[in-house]
Amino acid sequence: MGQSERQGSPGGSRRRSSVGVPSRLGPAAQARRTQGLPIKGWKRHGSIIAAVLAIGLALGHRFFWHERPVSKWPNLVPFPSPKLLDLQQFKGSHAEKYLWGTYRPGYYLGMRPRHPTSLVTGLMWVDFTRSDWFTSIRHEALQSDDLGFYGWLEHDGENYGIQQLEDRRFNMTTSLVKRQCKSCGAGGDWALRVNAKPAQGSMADGAPRPVVSLFFYVAAEGMEAMTLGANAWKGAIGPDVEEPQPVLSGTSAPFGKWALHVRGEGAGGFPTGVHWLGLRTPYTANLTSAVKAGLRRSLFDQRRAGAEQFVLRLPDDAEPGSNVYVLQVQAWLPASLDLVFTSGRGAGERARVAALTGAAFNAQLARHSAAFNARLARTFPVEEGRGGVPTGTRVVSKAALSQLLGGMGYWFGHSIVWVVGNWPPVLPNWDAGIFTASPSRSQFPRGFLWDEGFHQLLIRRWNPALSRDVLAHWLDLMASTGWIAREQILGDEARLRVPKEFVPQPTKTANPPSLFLVLSEMAAGLESGGPEAEADRAFLEVAWPRLLAWYTWLNTTQAGPVPGSFRWRQRDNATTTELNPRTLASGLDDYPRASHPSRDERHLDLRCWMTLSARTMVQIGTALGLGRGGALTSLQADAARLSDFGELTALHYDAAAGRFADWGLHSEDVALAPDPASGELVRQTASPPRLQWVPHHGYVSLFPLIMRLIPPHSSHLGRELDALTDPGGLLSPAGIRSLSQRSSLYSKHNTQHDPPYWRGTVWININYLVLDALRFYARTPGPYSQHAGTAAAQLRAAVLDAGVGQFRETGFFWEQYNDTSSAGRGAHPFTGWTALLTLIAAEA
Repeated sequence: MGQSERQGSPGGSRRRSSVGVPSRLGPAAQARRTQGLPIKGWKRHGSIIAAVLAIGLALGHRFFWHERPVSKWPNLVPFPSPKLLDLQQFKGSHAEKYLWGTYRPGYYLGMRPRHPTSLVTGLMWVDFTRSDWFTSIRHEALQSDDLGFYGWLEHDGENYGIQQLEDRRFNMTTSLVKRQCKSCGAGGDWALRVNAKPAQGSMADGAPRPVVSLFFYVAAEGMEAMTLGANAWKGAIGPDVEEPQPVLSGTSAPFGKWALHVRGEGAGGFPTGVHWLGLRTPYTANLTSAVKAGLRRSLFDQRRAGAEQFVLRLPDDAEPGSNVYVLQVQAWLPASLDLVFTSGRGAGERARVAALTGAAFNAQLARHSAAFNARLARTFPVEEGRGGVPTGTRVVSKAALSQLLGGMGYWFGHSIVWVVGNWPPVLPNWDAGIFTASPSRSQFPRGFLWDEGFHQLLIRRWNPALSRDVLAHWLDLMASTGWIAREQILGDEARLRVPKEFVPQPTKTANPPSLFLVLSEMAAGLESGGPEAEADRAFLEVAWPRLLAWYTWLNTTQAGPVPGSFRWRQRDNATTTELNPRTLASGLDDYPRASHPSRDERHLDLRCWMTLSARTMVQIGTALGLGRGGALTSLQADAARLSDFGELTALHYDAAAGRFADWGLHSEDVALAPDPASGELVRQTASPPRLQWVPHHGYVSLFPLIMRLIPPHSSHLGRELDALTDPGGLLSPAGIRSLSQRSSLYSKHNTQHDPPYWRGTVWININYLVLDALRFYARTPGPYSQHAGTAAAQLRAAVLDAGVGQFRETGFFWEQYNDTSSAGRGAHPFTGWTALLTLIAAEA
């Protein structure tokens, strides 16, 4: 068991990095505060370490993040075993199939290949009839843009996707088709069609016909120069397009020579023609500012030329050796723009373009859509009107899966790591790529460790090979110690959405090892035979040393005060502003724990996560035939001990309250009260804390049931089922509450500015785990099997009613749901673990 590190250092967060600097909220944090959303860990922490970090960051990005030797720090050295991505199953046709994709989920439409330095593409648009057009250019997917709807209606994660975007005066559909062919280069060819039409009612009462300006760009991250065919671009738009010629062309890895062909049509024509801007810049992460600068410069040029009327257009010029081109077309609506990318130019290019335009594009899109819908019906069958499944669930289930797959992204770069006890405190990790799903395109477009385990429960059921690919990327990011940074912020594009002071990842903070949820499923299927089982076996054989190191790191660094106990690190015991100091490493953020953090704490959920991890490691080791002795014997002993229900109850059962609980230094007499000097709310403790059971009942209390640690014949199970079906406690119209209504901190703000987060609202990921456990107990013979089945049916109906109902009403999946009204709350669209609605609907 490991030693406890110093208390009072900055804590972690499910979404944000844990390092906080007082009074330095960046724009994203300010936006969340304005919307009444929690800032997820961007809080005041230990003053000494925060001040040291602030000094380090103030001294400059270059010195601290790029020029210090890092090899002496084990957490900054890659794990010394063969990389999973070097497995043959991730090469050849697999690599080709997934090279290109909509792998820039932080933008309304962005494509890139899974290659470290290559091409990135994206779409922007603006309605110049708006008075605030300059600040309303749509590019990054932002909640503040207040689009009526945006999201993938269909997306198979491989070959195609159909996305709908609804702005104020017009709607757009973006459709993608990929195509492999013998004459194609790396990754094959792809085509993108953008259809724009007036929104319903936008032309009422004599309103002017909507006009939209579309900007499509291609940027070479490696600074390779491109060639613009200006005449081809001018001739690409209109009803009488001649033989298509490349509008843009160049040479970039891994494609070799490539070309972009464009064709556009509009019922009302294109009144201001087409324009362009070429730049030579290494900064390709977000080109919105470049477009604004180009429009501004064009207006100044027109003014200097004495123009009487001004056209809001790009300046039609390019810097020498431009590696970025932005193409602009302005059109009356309805209008359509087709873009075809050909990889590896050569013979047959005309036929390749023809195969992805016009009727041929329509035919391929229809073929992929039919195949997707048929596969969806087989994989996730939904019986509306039965078992509490509401009308409209099929459409919502399809959208949830599609938006999870369409939200997958690829980023390349290095993490910034906070090394406690080092000077300087922040250092760069090694360069690597991450291919992962993302929780929310608008708020969290990057990878999060504990989210990803839930994402993969759905993705593995849909596409096991794709799931293994994602898991390989995550496990290959492991440090030599077994530590994995829980938030992957790799490269400029990812960091753009996170204020710099919150980027560093602390090397002593864990996160729930939820990847073991899907690894357990993988191990369970090894004996089934077939190609997928063999691929799983090959994967797990290479993954074993990394998984063993990860488990060992968790088991030692997160050990608790007594044998068999565990404790999440880095709770802030010096805070004066938090009602109950967050346990951000747990992923449950403000869920109430012991009121006064100390080394005496025993965290129930972490012990249960460690039980899952140990059991899964034994499951994998046994299935791989590793035999007794060595690591497997030790793991079997750990699994047996952690599965011991007697020890679990001794460490975590509050007999007086009749429920499982944390243990720690706690007082119920804690409140936020105005400080006489500042007027700010500060924490005040009326009676001293004492070591005791933490009396809050909610998600943490349910982890023994979630991990199936309660014996089926135990009376404890009956009490848990009673609690789950109690509408005055945990059960709500939307599902299981994160915190009982009877808790003293139910729906309470944790600071003056932060609304409750995990204090009563309903979260789909934990509800899925509870539902899965209830089905297990319903199938298992025992005195409570019928009760468990009834509870499962009741819970499934409530969750589907909330999730499906809110999507149909608002057009979005939500981060959480109000426990009384079922209204969506928090980030949206949130198509990470909320997409588990697809599994809930399909699993009768």
